[in-house]
Amino acid sequence: MNGNGVSGLGSQSGCVGLGKFAISGEPSEVLIVDTNTEHVAMLRAFLETINIASRSFDSFQAFTQYLPTIQGSACAILEISIAEKCGLELQRDLTKEYPNIPVMFLTSCSDVRSAVRAMQSGAIDFIQKPMNSNHLLESVNQMVREAHKRHLKAIEKSKTSNLWARLSPRETEVLNTLMEGNTSRELAKILSISPRTADAHKLNILKKVKMDNFHELTRIFLNSIAA
Repeated sequence: MNGNGVSGLGSQSGCVGLGKFAISGEPSEVLIVDTNTEHVAMLRAFLETINIASRSFDSFQAFTQYLPTIQGSACAILEISIAEKCGLELQRDLTKEYPNIPVMFLTSCSDVRSAVRAMQSGAIDFIQKPMNSNHLLESVNQMVREAHKRHLKAIEKSKTSNLWARLSPRETEVLNTLMEGNTSRELAKILSISPRTADAHKLNILKKVKMDNFHELTRIFLNSIAA
């Protein structure tokens, strides 16, 4: 988890080509929270060389005020210790309020206990300054991929929620019963309705969600649960 003592950001060998990992034309924005302006400048310059957009904040307050404005995928690089708040506390709050934003930590001192806590809480990495550029490149790459993955899952989940919102309470009950693996005949028996009524409910559900069959609907339903 530690860098290897390279001055500043260290050698940038191996940096060329990270831009190829941008997915679907929606590059992630890297949000940097650190009060060391010199370090922030170096870090942002490094990210620029690999075609990664970044934005910096010198306080947790400024950072948290920006979060609600994010439209696409984003990830965060946090200094572990800033006077106003511990980075681990911010990680906890982020995980609760903005679970789609992956986090990695930077620190000026070796702190094994904090590193363990951060990683156990889901941090992508915990890197000690001065950083090795190859290590940083690998971690940023992993973080950007994870941010995009979470963003796509959130979009899919939102779309699915909108689909379910079109259904009446009774149709939702019918759908949930069908998703448990019950046939139309079993559905009718469970809900105390006629098979004809059960089929009518199924047809109305497909019309409302604009799908042709229950195979497609089942796939989306299961994906929404997994997300």
